[in-house]
Amino acid sequence: MTEIYLHIGMQRTGTTFLQQEIFPKINVNLVNFEKAKLRYIILNKSIFSEEIKSRIKTGQKNLISNENIYCDMWSNEDDRFKILDKIKLFYPNGKIIFGVRNKNELLISWYKKYVVNGGTCSFKEFKQKPFIKKLDYEPYINRLLELFGEKNIYIYKYEDMKQDIHCFVEKLCNFIGVKPPEFKNIQHNVGYSLWQLKVSLILNRFFRTKLNPNGLIPAGRHGNWLIYRILFQSPYFPKFIRGRDISWEDLINDR
Repeated sequence: MTEIYLHIGMQRTGTTFLQQEIFPKINVNLVNFEKAKLRYIILNKSIFSEEIKSRIKTGQKNLISNENIYCDMWSNEDDRFKILDKIKLFYPNGKIIFGVRNKNELLISWYKKYVVNGGTCSFKEFKQKPFIKKLDYEPYINRLLELFGEKNIYIYKYEDMKQDIHCFVEKLCNFIGVKPPEFKNIQHNVGYSLWQLKVSLILNRFFRTKLNPNGLIPAGRHGNWLIYRILFQSPYFPKFIRGRDISWEDLINDR
């Protein structure tokens, strides 16, 4: 029997760890797509069946993991429910994996990601952006339950992953119906400390990205060419220089 599992988000809930350390090591056919391209495929029925069906293996467990299915983080358009309807249309028996996180921590993580990608707004300004409404994930979960049924949905908490990673992986693999793999608990997407955030906000003004189209120096659509970003996020950047992680109080009280 062909089974389809879709890990569809949300962003900043340990998705990179799962995609790099867990999913490639379990007994599934892992279907990979470039993040933005998969969103385009899903939203265009004419090519959806062609490109994805060609990668699905009949009679096996197939896993598509792409957090951008949940949303395009920085787009003001909210097409989350439209995409869900498309998934239900093509894979009515699909099984869904979806991660959530404490909303204050999630907002901080989204803001750090925004700055990493070249954003220039203060935290106060960032909170007023239209795309922030996508952090309201409860209506989305309700729609998931309505479309696919409780038994076909696995909703995990990022905090559970942080508290006991091995127990977390075991439960997730039980839902997929595979044996948990051996893995290393490697941190991905190293975050900024408060001083790194402040330095980046100043420097980002000079570089042209999707989040700062008026910058003078091209830095790639997602800020991938920002030298200081590469330095700050390097695992070899000394922790004692990096400093402690940003807290909610840091951002609320910072002027």
